[in-house]
Amino acid sequence: MKMKYDKIFAAVCLISVIVLFISTQQIRDLASESDPGARVFPYIGEVLLAICSILVLSSKDGGTESWLNKESGRRLLIVFGCSILYAISIIWLGYLVSTFFGVIGFIYLLRGENRVKPIVVVIMTIVLTVGLYLLFTKGFSIMLPKGKLFNGGY
Repeated sequence: MKMKYDKIFAAVCLISVIVLFISTQQIRDLASESDPGARVFPYIGEVLLAICSILVLSSKDGGTESWLNKESGRRLLIVFGCSILYAISIIWLGYLVSTFFGVIGFIYLLRGENRVKPIVVVIMTIVLTVGLYLLFTKGFSIMLPKGKLFNGGY
């Protein structure tokens, strides 16, 4: 029986959930009774990823073609690599610079065969970057990284 790429991907995701769960336990939790704490959202994401992975692994092959082929697998690895690059760049360049260029990069990576106008991409990127910045800094009172190159840290 030939294993499909989506089953392999689901198994890798399930293993990743275990690693993420262990990592999430290392987050300092300063929550009070009214505050769920910093761990709650990672745990929710991990549970959802585990459920989806188990569903894919337990599904029967109905003769349908796997959604994950060599081309989409290559694109998935590129997106994963860019996500890691974004996470590293946010430390050095800060939220605003990294997010601006990161969103532009992800839009062009994920657009597929669709054409996008550069002005629309720039406007969407500015609105998203500034909107999220204001939401976190003003709405949630969370400081976002300014970058080691610009501020010597957070």
